[in-house]
Amino acid sequence: MHKKILLIYSGEGADPVSLHSLIFSLQRNQTLKDYKITLTDHTTLLSQLSKKEVKLLIFPGGRDLPYHKRLQGKKNAKIREFVEQGGQFLGICAGAYYGCAEIAFDEGGKHEICQLRELGFFPGKATGPVFNAASFSYTSYAGAQLVNIQTPSGLFTSYYHGGCHFQKAGLGQNAYSLWSYSDHKEQPAALIKCRVQKGSAVLCGVHPEYSALDTHLTLHLPISLVQKLKDIEKLRSHLFDALIAELDL
Repeated sequence: MHKKILLIYSGEGADPVSLHSLIFSLQRNQTLKDYKITLTDHTTLLSQLSKKEVKLLIFPGGRDLPYHKRLQGKKNAKIREFVEQGGQFLGICAGAYYGCAEIAFDEGGKHEICQLRELGFFPGKATGPVFNAASFSYTSYAGAQLVNIQTPSGLFTSYYHGGCHFQKAGLGQNAYSLWSYSDHKEQPAALIKCRVQKGSAVLCGVHPEYSALDTHLTLHLPISLVQKLKDIEKLRSHLFDALIAELDL
């Protein structure tokens, strides 16, 4: 019997540290113990998604623009078809922006990206950064912090760097908020689930996969952030498990 496949996009746009942290946490999740983790990029995506064993596609944190550059057109249509036919999609940070119909990143700032996107699992707009927009940087951890996230199970803390919230105008019958940013005065949606015909997409603006137990990650982060991650590791692990539980696996 062939193992079910969990496919992670690791091509241009996927941040290496985010990718490593994602794999680290996925390998420790009991729900996914029977899944084989496989990496893909724009050259192999079409053939990989055609395999019936693939049940979940994940886009990690990084940059949305290279995702769009490499996948627009036929490849995005294949991703959309995969989900519509019953597949699961998980987008984290940049992957969450990418799964929306429209993004507004750093509007009016030096990193501004205000564009439409093809996947459109969430029919509304992803807007960010929610916190520290003026200090955000792609090349450093300026603007990175821990934020509090309200979930149905209680209050948790997660690593955050440049992530989005999801505009209420797009929330409705087929897209609904599951987590919110409790540190923000308006408490906007931090994680949403979107029904897409037979499948679904979960889009997450924070990084619950970032674990202080991942030594590769801690070599890159500022010492102050590493210590904070150590302090919340147990609850962070529960939050990541809650993220995976929202998928229809």
